[in-house]
Amino acid sequence: MASAADAPHLYVIDRQSHRVRQRLALPGHQQSCQVVRFSADGERLVAIGD
Repeated sequence: MASAADAPHLYVIDRQSHRVRQRLALPGHQQSCQVVRFSADGERLVAIGD
């Protein structure tokens, strides 16, 4: 998982090929996120931004 520096998007990155598999828009966000974290059980993703 990676966040875009210039837009409110997250990118799912393939661990083997290091290629972007999916781009996820962040509805309600105007700017990029500063922090992206997974929950301990891996079920949830939290993106903190504006």
